[in-house]
Amino acid sequence: MAQAEAHEGRTRSRGFAGIQIRDLTEDDQKTARVKAGVVVDDVEDGSAADDAGIRPDDVIEEVGGKPVASVSSFSRAIRESRRARNTSSCS
Repeated sequence: MAQAEAHEGRTRSRGFAGIQIRDLTEDDQKTARVKAGVVVDDVEDGSAADDAGIRPDDVIEEVGGKPVASVSSFSRAIRESRRARNTSSCS
């Protein structure tokens, strides 16, 4: 499970599939030309995120088809996606 922490006024999250993420800043939004999402700060070598091709500075805008606007909404979307996957595999 991820842990969120305050970092220079922004929220960061560690531990989801081998990535560290943070909320978008206004500068990130302009650079990436997106309005919402989270920025990948780091990817653990050999992790699921690394295997999926996720790289530092990528912007994640949705998870499982659901929009992501912040670290907390990313965390919630991951939990819901895992819950749905576990439920469907038990049926």
